[in-house]
Amino acid sequence: IAILGIAPSFSGALEALPLAQPRATRSIVEAGERVFAIGFPLNQQQVLTTGIVSSVRDGAIISDVNINPGNSGGPMLNYAAVVVGVNTFLNVSGSGPGISGAVVATEIWPVLEEARISLDTMPPTPAIALPTMPLTTYSLETLRTHVDTISARRLKEYTKHDVAKTDIAVQTPVTLL
Repeated sequence: IAILGIAPSFSGALEALPLAQPRATRSIVEAGERVFAIGFPLNQQQVLTTGIVSSVRDGAIISDVNINPGNSGGPMLNYAAVVVGVNTFLNVSGSGPGISGAVVATEIWPVLEEARISLDTMPPTPAIALPTMPLTTYSLETLRTHVDTISARRLKEYTKHDVAKTDIAVQTPVTLL
């Protein structure tokens, strides 16, 4: 689980999804309950997949929700739009669509509590945008010409950032035309 600090100016009017609270009498999700996952699987934008919980055991929700790369780390919600799990894996068999799993939301409470304690001692998240992958492609010759004109110190400014006591290194892969 990665805990990301986002400056309020970047989140706008977005609301956080509620995280399921531990229950003393029963699990936060039950076998047979309908759930859904939100994510960006297989490089697709904003995909919602639904399924049914098969079982809840050992801190995991086993279901038939179609989890693919891009869903991992995203929320599994119940039909009240409460996060009941964090999508984790898909186990595909040779016969049938396979099963998927999510970490039960209550399992991440200790991680979140540790993050809250750490955040209390940190300065507020700065309102800076992180670099994004450019959509424009350039020839290798153009890239070489540009990089050759930049000093090593200046190049480091483009690729290394210190954000809230975390070093972030950015590397853009070169695409040959």
